[in-house]
Amino acid sequence: MAKKAKKAIVFDLSATWIHNVIPPVAVLAGAAAFGFWWGSISAGLFACFALSFLAAIYKALRQIVRSFTGSVIASSPRTRMVLVSQ
Repeated sequence: MAKKAKKAIVFDLSATWIHNVIPPVAVLAGAAAFGFWWGSISAGLFACFALSFLAAIYKALRQIVRSFTGSVIASSPRTRMVLVSQ
């Protein structure tokens, strides 16, 4: 009996995935930094709520812009670069 080779786990590190992960990571890092700076957990929790609120505003504005410009244009970084350079 031959052993089957294990399939490698390939992470989908597309530009869209990375762009979607940046705000939550930034919220956690910013909240931790603020909490350590002030030296209290409550300051970190406050920063987490404030940064989450700002991240939600960012996401809503991004969706509004995408609806005005069209989903194909706003979702493609290559197209966005072409439009900006023109």
